[in-house]
Parts: sequence; structure tokens; C-alpha cells
Amino acid sequence: MMARLSALLEGGLLACLGGFMLWLTLSGLSWQLLHPRFTEINGIAGGVCILLGIVFALRRLGSGTKSGVSRIFFLVLFLCLASFSLRGVRVLSGVAGGSTKSPSAAGQVASAAPVPRHDFDAGPPPPGSMSLDGLVPKEVSRVTIGDVEYVRMNAAEIRMMADDRPEKLPAHIVWQGMVERTPELDALNMVAVFRVAIVCCLADAVAPGFAVPVDDPSLFSSGQWVRVAGSLKHAPRSLPGDPQVPGVIATVLDRDRVFICRDICSIDRPDVPFVFEFRDSEPFAY
Repeated sequence: MMARLSALLEGGLLACLGGFMLWLTLSGLSWQLLHPRFTEINGIAGGVCILLGIVFALRRLGSGTKSGVSRIFFLVLFLCLASFSLRGVRVLSGVAGGSTKSPSAAGQVASAAPVPRHDFDAGPPPPGSMSLDGLVPKEVSRVTIGDVEYVRMNAAEIRMMADDRPEKLPAHIVWQGMVERTPELDALNMVAVFRVAIVCCLADAVAPGFAVPVDDPSLFSSGQWVRVAGSLKHAPRSLPGDPQVPGVIATVLDRDRVFICRDICSIDRPDVPFVFEFRDSEPFAY
């Protein structure tokens, strides 16, 4: 009797785990935890887990069949972790954009007021969406801000090109990211700006970024989203401080270069706050 109850419990837990994986795919929310290229694989694996759970629960048991206490424990643990993930991705911050801008003596533009930090929940995609379609904006290779044409890139692409092919790096770049502050950077009138990049899943997320000189760091808040337009330059000395983006396995601040901005303004958090692609030519994955 105990062996039959154990089999039913194990099979039910495995089917529940598969159901969660399948729901994550069909709901269109899997990109918040996994790279989009794994969406179909996750859905198929979820369906297989459901079928195996049913088969395992209804299988014929021999007289010597023992209850699988350890298997039940780990299945319960996995389901608890899955339930915890439903509380929302807490890596980035939502920000209300559109704050007023005021010119500075250095030719930069700063936000007029700090933006409070909020927990981030990426929210659901459009109804019926199983991909990022409708969330990712139309690709535009370049944009004109003021009288200057800028190439749109993301922080990871800028860093990789600056390291491997600096001669190919555009002279004028615009990118977007999330602000983090440290006392050491504040003392240098700088803020750090990062963009979270995902190669496989949120567990291996890395946040590459650059220090950006500003007139008054107190006008910026950690978690605030900004658009930065300018040029990448060598720093006069290695940068101090150790800014960290919450929930990310590694925060990679370029210690040898700074991004000199001609324009910086507060923006709304993008519908897709993560970067999934890293391109080496235009159009870049802005």
C-alpha cells in the first residue's frame, strides 16, 4: 500500500513539474527565465515529464518495490523553487521615464530628479504570444540625437568590440541600461550603467557596463533606466568601486574605459530588459 501511494505521489509531482514547464512555455513568459532559443525545448521537456509522471504513477509494482523518499524530496524541492520563481524576476527595476533634462557645463544632459527604486516584474507578454514578438522593437541601426548620428548597440557588444576590434568601434554610440551607484564612483562624479545579458538562463546572467561621467550623481538612482549617447574613451586611471546589479551572477564594469556622454536621459524600462544577442555588425542588438 505504501509503495502504491509513493508511486502515485512521485508520478504526480513529476507531472506537476512538467505542467509548470509547459505552462511557462505556453504563457509566453519563459523568456524571463530562459534564453528564447530554449522555449520549444522547455515545452517539449514539460510534455515528456507529464507523460512520464502518468506512466510512473500507474506502473505495475512488484512485491519488492520500495518507496522513493529521496526522489519525492527532490521533486518537492524542484516544485518549491519553481513556485518561488513565479514571484517575479527581481533582477532589474521598473522606472517611470520622461524626466526633465538640463544641460551641463560639460555638454552632458542629466535627469532633473532621482527616480526611486522599485522591484521589477517583467509582466506578461501580449495575449497568445509564445515568443518575444511584439515586445522587441523594430530594428533601427542608427538614430540622430541633436545633430549627431549614433549607432545603436548594447553594452555587451560595445565591450566585446572594444576588447577585440577597437578599430571597428563606432565613434558615436547610443545604448541603454540601468544605473548603479557606489560611493567611490560618486566621488569621481560618475555613475555605472549596466545591461543584463543572458546566454542560457537567468542563472548565468552577466551585467556588462561602463562608468559614465555626470555632473551630479545624486540626480540618478540605482535601478533607474537611462539612454546614453556619446563615445567610449580610455579612463585616465583604473576605476574604483564594486557596483553590483542585484540577482546577477557577475557585474562586469570596464575598469579601463569610460563612456563620455553627450546626452543622457531617463527612459522607461524596455519591455525586454535583457540582452539575448551579441552581434558584430549593424544592425546591432540594441
